[in-house]
Amino acid sequence: MKHRLTTLSIAALFVPYIAIIIGLEYYRNAWIAILLYHAGVILIISIDGHWDLIADLLHGWRLLPAVGAILLGGLGGMVLWLIWPWMDPAPVEKLAAMGLKGGSWLGFAVYLCLVNPCLEEIYWRGHLARETSRPSLEDGVFAGYHVLVLAHFVAWPWVLLSFAALMGAAWIWRRLTKVDRGLLLPLLSHVVANTGVVVVLHVKSGMPIPFW
Repeated sequence: MKHRLTTLSIAALFVPYIAIIIGLEYYRNAWIAILLYHAGVILIISIDGHWDLIADLLHGWRLLPAVGAILLGGLGGMVLWLIWPWMDPAPVEKLAAMGLKGGSWLGFAVYLCLVNPCLEEIYWRGHLARETSRPSLEDGVFAGYHVLVLAHFVAWPWVLLSFAALMGAAWIWRRLTKVDRGLLLPLLSHVVANTGVVVVLHVKSGMPIPFW
């Protein structure tokens, strides 16, 4: 696995931010934002020739750490549940304004829970990750682009708390990748986290989800 930054990799840190600025801030469309982001991820990985990292998505299984990874991922939905009273009072309308309603939302939910974690783990914990046991620049950049999205829905104090939580999760996922020499446990935790967010949106706001 790759654990050093190249010039291209440094530029790659800005990919999600550019995608959010274009997709969410300019076009006001979540699909454009996430597809631009993933197109950038695919381009960077292809240029550097690191698609061998796909195989790491199936490596690194250990039972007890897997339980911990699942519990860590479950905190995502739990935190969203707890801060819900401080969120935008009309999240469904705001999501609809970003192009997420009806079939578009259902497709986005599936994509967010299954495709996005795979690409992000290959990119952030595989392609961009460095050999350090301390929190790294990449952990902060990963957390930072998420809070740009959260800022559309929650008050700034909670955005800052979310940044700290996401950076901690990124650091733990990166450590799991290093210890287990694979991306399977971070991927599992990531899928659980995204699924938890979708489920909470369904329960709290009535947004439909594709699982029931």
